[in-house]
Amino acid sequence: MGDEGRTISPRRVADRRPVGFGVLDGLLAWFRNALDPSSHERARQLEVIGEIGRIVNSALEMPVILCAVARELRRVVPYTRLNVAFYEAATDTIVQHHVLAGDWEQIKEPMRLAASDTSSWQVMQSRRTLVTHDTREGPLPRQRQLPAEGILSVVSVPLLREGRALGTLNVDSDRAYAFSAGHVALLEALAAHLSVAVDNALLFEALRCELAERQQAEAALAAANAELEQALVRARQLAVEAEAADRAKSEFLAMMSHEIRTPMNGVIGMAELLISTGLSEEQQGYAEVLQASADSLMTIINDILDFSKIEAGRVELETIELDPRRIVEEITSRLGEDARRKGITLTSRVAPPVPDSLRGDPTRLRQVLLNLVGNAIKFTSQGGVFVRATIEGDPSAPNRVRFEIQDTGIGIPNDTRKLLFDPFRQADGSTTRKYGGTGLGLAISRRLVELMGGQIGVESQPGKGSTFWFTAAFEPSSATQTDSAALSTVPTLSIVRAASVSQEHPRILVAEDNVVNREVAVRMLHQLGFRVDVVEDGQGAIEAASHSLYDAILMDCQMPVLDGFGATAAIRQLDGPAARTPIIALTASAMHGDRERCLASGMDDYITKPVRRAVLSETLRRWVRAASVPLAS
Repeated sequence: MGDEGRTISPRRVADRRPVGFGVLDGLLAWFRNALDPSSHERARQLEVIGEIGRIVNSALEMPVILCAVARELRRVVPYTRLNVAFYEAATDTIVQHHVLAGDWEQIKEPMRLAASDTSSWQVMQSRRTLVTHDTREGPLPRQRQLPAEGILSVVSVPLLREGRALGTLNVDSDRAYAFSAGHVALLEALAAHLSVAVDNALLFEALRCELAERQQAEAALAAANAELEQALVRARQLAVEAEAADRAKSEFLAMMSHEIRTPMNGVIGMAELLISTGLSEEQQGYAEVLQASADSLMTIINDILDFSKIEAGRVELETIELDPRRIVEEITSRLGEDARRKGITLTSRVAPPVPDSLRGDPTRLRQVLLNLVGNAIKFTSQGGVFVRATIEGDPSAPNRVRFEIQDTGIGIPNDTRKLLFDPFRQADGSTTRKYGGTGLGLAISRRLVELMGGQIGVESQPGKGSTFWFTAAFEPSSATQTDSAALSTVPTLSIVRAASVSQEHPRILVAEDNVVNREVAVRMLHQLGFRVDVVEDGQGAIEAASHSLYDAILMDCQMPVLDGFGATAAIRQLDGPAARTPIIALTASAMHGDRERCLASGMDDYITKPVRRAVLSETLRRWVRAASVPLAS
């Protein structure tokens, strides 16, 4: 067999079209050229041919065609069994559909045979009719098995369609030499036109299978769409639940922050006040330990709250005017005493190209610097800490600043540096035990630096020291020199107004409902040289501001009867200079957006609890006559 004979593949369904065919006309033409049978035989053959032609011209289903051909052909051809065989390329097999004589309405279960073992395959390859008058003398191995099955003669006719071998029409008999030349000629003529009906039936079956597959696909698609819709509904429900959970978490963090800061304000404030009194050396030591422990506890609390906010995605940066040089100076001034107590130096330098005014988040910048500088002091026992700020990149576009904190401390081993910026990790366990801390500070700093559009890293040599660095991207300042000067005069206007209130000791109104926090505020203000009036709620603040003129009002935000926001709005509606009294929020609400909410309500400034006397003094100096506010020692 040639290889070309084995590549029998149907054309694409889309390229095939059912065509009509003239079975009756073709068979009548055959009669003019075939042997001349008797008149009775000719009439019977014409009747059979007409009936077959009628059926195959109207039928598209293979069982109907095969049963009709088998039933009618039996009247003129003495066969015992009829089958139509098709080649299945996917399995390289011949599939035979059998119809037994006398059982026209049922097609037997198809039989599958290896293509090379069948006479049908040989006929399809040769495209010629094969007549075996006596299978006992047949040349093919398969034919020699037929006598055992009761088959002694076989005619196999190819079904050809436009040069393609679709299959074969096979009839066999239990008698040798059962088929005459006329029978063979009739079968050949019938096969020539039956192939058209078979081709159409195959096309119809392919289309039906394609339609079934399409319907199945459409059903699967509809089911998938239904599942997708259900998934979307569930996703929306989960989103609502997640949003509610996120909101609940944020509210819980805000509440915890407020509730923790309120008592810590009393602890830290009273410790600071106690240290400023005349204590014995022993008492002074106790008080300083108390203050240091309270500060450590507050640092841990702030770290945990900040990390929770960052993990919840609730940290958003503000964009306001800031002075990098002033922030660095504030950090070195604030932490200078810690360095002096350890006997080390703390110095800083901001390179001249760094602008005095940029736009970014000063609070978060301070937080990162406080963390890194504080760590450098904590891990340095001799030498010093140096803070440097320079422009990174092109000096003509000074919007990216690089900060470096260099120390002469214990240094960090190479294999542990990568752990430093992971949550709850420090260089090693002994460091945690010796120096304390949660291991959250650097993780928080990394997240904040990334939010500021920068990077953070460290260079270190064990035993020689470390240099922590980070970059931050800022926006150029929108204020010109004139604008900056104008902005700087805003507190001066309040200072001039405040000077007319009291030339000697400025008068401050404290609106605070917590007894301990009231006491802390009053004692600190007295130490700073202020006269103080106290009210317990917002309504009392309105009444006090209506009857007396104050240099400033320290306003708690959460109070009974009327909160600080409502009280501020009412005071701004008062007649006369009282409406312009500087109002400073003094609150335990320290979450993102709290400062903005205070300023939006009409307050002028914002201090978070626990309040430090130095911070209180510095803030009041911005709003009350400078000469009247001593610097906190």
